[in-house]
Amino acid sequence: MSKLRSYFSSLIASLGRSARRYPVTLALSAALTALIIGIIHSEYQNDILNAWVMTASLGIAASLCVRAAAETFSLSGRVQAAMYVGLAVLLALYQIWLAVPDNLVAGIRLAALIAALGLLFIALPFIRRSGERPVELYAIRLAYRALITGVYTGVLIGGLSAILLAMDELLGVRLPDHIYEDVSTLVSGLFAPIFFLAGVPEPGEELPITRYPAFIRVLLVYVMVPLLGAYGLVLYIYFIKMLVTLTWPVNMLGHMVFWYSLIGVGVLFLLWPLRERSAWARVYCAWYPRIGILPLIMMFISLGIRIAAYGITEPRYIVWVVGMWLLAALIVRVVRRQGAGVWMPVTLAAVAFLMVMGPWSAFPVSRMSQNARLNALLARNGMLVSGKAVPAAADTVSQRDREEIADILRYFGRTHSLSDVAAMPEGFTLDDTEKTLGFAITGWGPVGEKPYQYLYSVGEYAPLTSVAGYDYYYSNISGKTDGETDADELSVRYDLGAQSLTLTSGEKTLIEIDISRHVRLIIERYPGLREIPEEGMVFEETNEQVRVKIVYERVGYRGDIVEDAAFHALIDIR
Repeated sequence: MSKLRSYFSSLIASLGRSARRYPVTLALSAALTALIIGIIHSEYQNDILNAWVMTASLGIAASLCVRAAAETFSLSGRVQAAMYVGLAVLLALYQIWLAVPDNLVAGIRLAALIAALGLLFIALPFIRRSGERPVELYAIRLAYRALITGVYTGVLIGGLSAILLAMDELLGVRLPDHIYEDVSTLVSGLFAPIFFLAGVPEPGEELPITRYPAFIRVLLVYVMVPLLGAYGLVLYIYFIKMLVTLTWPVNMLGHMVFWYSLIGVGVLFLLWPLRERSAWARVYCAWYPRIGILPLIMMFISLGIRIAAYGITEPRYIVWVVGMWLLAALIVRVVRRQGAGVWMPVTLAAVAFLMVMGPWSAFPVSRMSQNARLNALLARNGMLVSGKAVPAAADTVSQRDREEIADILRYFGRTHSLSDVAAMPEGFTLDDTEKTLGFAITGWGPVGEKPYQYLYSVGEYAPLTSVAGYDYYYSNISGKTDGETDADELSVRYDLGAQSLTLTSGEKTLIEIDISRHVRLIIERYPGLREIPEEGMVFEETNEQVRVKIVYERVGYRGDIVEDAAFHALIDIR
């Protein structure tokens, strides 16, 4: 009992030290938790809260780096305060200009910046004193602490959820809505960061090799090393097959090699301190840097073929740049035959930052490449005059070129904006395609500013609902299925293609309801929202013959076209 009491006392003390050491980080984590709970309880999708979530997430990672810099360089309280003020200004600028929810570019940028700051957090304690303790052991200590934090957090969430479930099912306690989501968010946003940060080594703390976690050692040496060896063997067999059959590498090769190399270099980094204690680790550290170079070269060949044919996009840019860093890391290991030291996380952090910020980043480079590709296609078909697109002559553009032009417009519409297409006139939209190019867009998928979108009702549907005052009930819960139902002399037909619900009696049409008009009204009433209050999804259509009440659960649409409408209809024949 005394040991258990001592353990909990030590745990509480460490959590207290964590709160005193990282007050700004934990304050931001608490703010993030509150924002997420606000989103959970919001009646509709709130882009403002989502933007603040992005900013708070970035602020947490940045504040960790500020604290690590303060400890590394022994900064005074005034300097630290000035750094936090500067951080607040940068986060405000990010919130204003770059925090765009549900935007692919903004999402990639946020992920890369958080990754860069995380790597910098690992590297900063070793900028001035890297010889005192290996950065690899520090990274392993953090990884192990993150693993333990995940286990504790999962157990705590599961235990609290089980208690709440027992209270609900056994004691009949009325629990608030979203209680389980709230508990998960609170534990993850408050307990988890405090517990994780309590395990971050203090400045000057010794990290002997004897404290290398046994679980991670077994995982790396006896699981990851054999798996990477077998995977590498398959790659080399494929390369031999390529030489024998004289075939180019398949498109999937780039992705397969990229993740193999990224994981392989990570394992190499973490295993380096064990090379004197494990034969497997020693062999891996000696040979992987040599074996891993050829797959990367083949990846660049495969990627180069794709870029030559289809231009640069953000994923290709990222794979190319990170691949160059991986190749450099392996070559340095072969030449120096020494540990990576602090240069590995520092350089990778710089690469991650430069990939998403500045005119050399993935986004402007990809836009420029795709614009050049489009201009080449237009010029080849005589459709480019003074840098602007003109309509093609009838049936002069091949189907392949039409599909490639459609792919480029689809790329801009999905990832950026059609306003970024230099060859198109100002204000160009999908509706102008045939007028501008002389042919309609072909190929699968959304183009331009008209992606597939959903609207949901946030109302609570009772399993038993009164239909007093109505004669018939019709349900189209599937949303996408055309159907016709007969009852007595009434026939109800839902036609998705015509976007209509038609009621007939014999040969007589009682009413024809335009589903798309309802969708337009919802969009006008709740601009920019996806989760709609229940009353906003209810419509009543009447005439002298019939009264119809339609309650929508969800609608899916692309531009002006409704492609999915799940609803219930109550019908009163007059």
